[in-house]
Amino acid sequence: MRYLESLSDFFKSPRWTMNLLLAAVCSLIPIVGPMVVHGWLIGGFWGRASSDPATFPDFDFNRFTKYLTRGLWPFLVSLVFGLALMVVIMLLEVVVGVAMAVLAGGGGGHHGHVSGVLAVLAMLVGFMMYLLLIVGFIVILKPFFLRAELMQDFGKAFDFRFARRFIKLTWVECVVSSLFVVAASIVLMTAGMLVLCVGMYLAMGPLYFMTCHLNKQIYQIFLARGGEAVPFSPLLRDDPPPMPV
Repeated sequence: MRYLESLSDFFKSPRWTMNLLLAAVCSLIPIVGPMVVHGWLIGGFWGRASSDPATFPDFDFNRFTKYLTRGLWPFLVSLVFGLALMVVIMLLEVVVGVAMAVLAGGGGGHHGHVSGVLAVLAMLVGFMMYLLLIVGFIVILKPFFLRAELMQDFGKAFDFRFARRFIKLTWVECVVSSLFVVAASIVLMTAGMLVLCVGMYLAMGPLYFMTCHLNKQIYQIFLARGGEAVPFSPLLRDDPPPMPV
């Protein structure tokens, strides 16, 4: 896995500055903006024969609708899993909250001190469970998300046999890359907040690029280990294929 290249490759395009700014402008648009940025990157990673980052297609506002359509299907898949995740998180918060309340109310004096320590430990355990839940969510979502990207279809994304095999063959890379993305997001978003919060939007393009870059690497590893190839939709191409002579 080429973790550092997944971020640095964004800046190898001759027009990376303009791409950075246009992706930031799109990120300002609620819901639709990130879908458009993702749709642009889907075409760049999956819709062309070359993998040279220097020739990555520039963001083109004239293709706004095409980008939006491409980004719609993985967004809908993420939405379905996100709603399920919210339910699990709410249940986890209730359990941790009750545990902290019970432990913190254990009485005064020495017992009260012990109860306070146990309440803090319960909070730390809850945080670790939350982090594991997020990483697990990303890992489980990835095969469905990839199918939605490549096939440009909502229903065909939910192939559970494919998902089981994908996770079985690449779960280590999925976990490590998820932790890398989380760490990089915290660093870049924190740095962006220091620039009057404007930098947060500038970080969105590289972060989405990095995620797509890592996903493609994991898919290639999956194929190398005997995984089943996913049929590519012709909608991934920015330009139609040449007419036969």
